[in-house]
Amino acid sequence: MNLIDLNLVRALIIDLFLRMDSCRARFFSMSNTIETIKEQISSNDILLYMKGNPRAPQCGFSSQAVQALMSCGERFAFVNILDNPDIRSELPKFANWPTFPQLWVKGELVGGCDIIVEMASNGELQTLINEAVGSSSEE
Repeated sequence: MNLIDLNLVRALIIDLFLRMDSCRARFFSMSNTIETIKEQISSNDILLYMKGNPRAPQCGFSSQAVQALMSCGERFAFVNILDNPDIRSELPKFANWPTFPQLWVKGELVGGCDIIVEMASNGELQTLINEAVGSSSEE
C-alpha cells in the first residue's frame, strides 16, 4: 500500500467513527426525548401539546383546542412544542398522530383540534375532563 492509500484509509476510518458518534448521539437524544414524553403524559392527567401557550397560542388549531379545554373549567398542563423541537419531532412518531395540538387525558391520546372541538360541542369533552379530574381527586 502506498502513502496515498494509507491516508485515504485513515480518513475513511475517522469519518466512520464520526458518523457512529453522530448516530449514537441521535439515538440517545431520541431515547431521552421519548422518556421525557412518557413522563409528561404519565405525570399530567390533562395535557395539551400545542404551539405556543394557553395565553398566547401560536396557531389557530392550538387556539381552538385551548378555548375548548378552558370552557371545561379545569386546569390542564401544556407543552409548547415550539420551545421543544425534540418533542415536536418525536411525539408524532410516539403517538402515531402526525399533527398538533394533541390532547392527552389520563395517559391516552384523545386527538387533535377537530376531535377536541367536536367533543366540546357535543359535551363529551366536559364529561371526559370531569372524569379525569374526579378520578385524580379519589387517588
